[in-house]
Amino acid sequence: MKKCVGLLSVIIGLLMIPGMMYAKQNTFRYNCTGNWYKGNTHTHSTFSDGTKTPQQLDKLYASKNYSFLFLTDHHVSSNVKDFKFKQKLLWLDGNELGGKDSHGTYYHILTLGKTSGINEKNPLADQIAKAKKEGAILILAHPAWCGDTIAEALRYNLDGCEIYNNVCHQLNGKGLSQFQWNGMLEKNPNTIGTACDDTHMDADAPGWGGGWIVVNVPSLTRINVMNAIRNGNFYASTGPKFKDITFDGKEVHVKTSPVKMIWVVGPSSDGFGKSAEQLGVKAITDYSFKIPKEWKYVYIKIQDKNNKYAWTNTLFKHNEKK
Repeated sequence: MKKCVGLLSVIIGLLMIPGMMYAKQNTFRYNCTGNWYKGNTHTHSTFSDGTKTPQQLDKLYASKNYSFLFLTDHHVSSNVKDFKFKQKLLWLDGNELGGKDSHGTYYHILTLGKTSGINEKNPLADQIAKAKKEGAILILAHPAWCGDTIAEALRYNLDGCEIYNNVCHQLNGKGLSQFQWNGMLEKNPNTIGTACDDTHMDADAPGWGGGWIVVNVPSLTRINVMNAIRNGNFYASTGPKFKDITFDGKEVHVKTSPVKMIWVVGPSSDGFGKSAEQLGVKAITDYSFKIPKEWKYVYIKIQDKNNKYAWTNTLFKHNEKK
């Protein structure tokens, strides 16, 4: 009997190790054994209100070491396989839905993946439902710019949220939507987070190359990129890089480009961070930590010397259904 009690105590003790309980209940979502590829998930062309053709965009983004682009013109279900030019980049289909729903809330929603026949004259909820049925990944676009509350961000159970939108940052300083993303994570910890350009290249917002995602995949194919995004095996950035993200069953280990700050972000007010100054180094390039077992979700945010940011997705994918 004493032996049984002792064995039970050991088991309970192991489960109480920070990170052990979390790992048992969830799946670590990062696999960084492949290659890193940089891309933009929000791109407009002359097919809607952008000023550049896909061919021009292909050359421009290739010059900044991008590997893939999603074509997401307003209410246009793209068909990149019809392109007649020789592409430097991998192009993927998309669409951007927009307008007010039956509650009067103004939304912009990206659909990543091939869709067809989405009629902008139909109610927005019907457009969203059709895109979901066709297997698209649905991303809430620039909710801070649209003025969407957390409750409104949660209304349609979308797959992700734009943490950063470069055009909205240029237009009126409302490009950062980390608040809405955190609110979505409280409800669904699997919600992915992206950074993007929202490319237009017009007089109001001429800039580009200001926000992107970086996927980790064995090779650059449409299927691999879509799967990486769907599974959250990517990070979002406006500058710094994540080079490796691993979990050994007890601690998470992160390697980055040189940064001055690193934060481990949890639910509500939970989280902690370290600066290069605190650690007594010129810059942080690697960091290891344990995760409190009671945290519902956790992601990593970093900041470089130019005050540019990058975010992982939540490190563990919850296995519960939405």
